[in-house]
Amino acid sequence: MLIAAVPLINAVISRQLGLDSVWDARRIAGLFIGFIGVGMLVGFDVSASNYWAILICFIAASGYALGPIIITKLLSDAASIGVIAWSLLVAGVIYLPIVIFEIANDSWRAPGVTDVSTQAILSVIALAVLCSAIAFVALFALVDEVGPTRTTVITYINPAVAIILGIIILSEPITTGIIIGFPLVLIGSVMATRRNVAVT
Repeated sequence: MLIAAVPLINAVISRQLGLDSVWDARRIAGLFIGFIGVGMLVGFDVSASNYWAILICFIAASGYALGPIIITKLLSDAASIGVIAWSLLVAGVIYLPIVIFEIANDSWRAPGVTDVSTQAILSVIALAVLCSAIAFVALFALVDEVGPTRTTVITYINPAVAIILGIIILSEPITTGIIIGFPLVLIGSVMATRRNVAVT
């Protein structure tokens, strides 16, 4: 749920840096409507006792929000493939000690799992290629086309798509939250991303 705050965090930072004219009533209302819609979809189950988890999620959300801004402000002239390669390399190096620790302690296996299935390996490859490498290329193109704040509205669309796929593929139930939240996500996303019509 906290990840859905990415567009709001991005809007504040972009405003401070003068990168995006997001502070008109329609777009701000759209950001909040979309945020409420995501909350209806996934629930507002946040406990104050989990403050470390909340803090980490907020840091992650801030990182998501800063990404498109960094691309716009500092890397607009850089080759996107080079930036993507370095980003993934640095992330890999950061995670490497954790991977080594998990393997050394054999704590990466789920209870009852004795071997890694082919399906699991293919899933990891798909995540790396489709959801990381290709998604990064699409992100750069989207930031260049619509700007950093509009780009981050995809964090509203992600859970909506996931829930729809869950209903279609896994026969998950349609809840009241979905019935209310899904239209709010769509309405908020349109309001937050629609370009202003120039008056002639």
